[in-house]
Amino acid sequence: MNKGNLLIAPGKGFGEEGEGYLRLALVENEERLRHVLQMKKAMDNMSV
Repeated sequence: MNKGNLLIAPGKGFGEEGEGYLRLALVENEERLRHVLQMKKAMDNMSV
């Protein structure tokens, strides 16, 4: 999990409906996330 930048938390921490589930989150630095969002915006604007 450390190498993959993955965070796992018990679902119960997000309310009663989360009981029995795990919450997975991709953990990445802000600069990398901004880059990914820019790439997604560019791809959304492409005509394929």
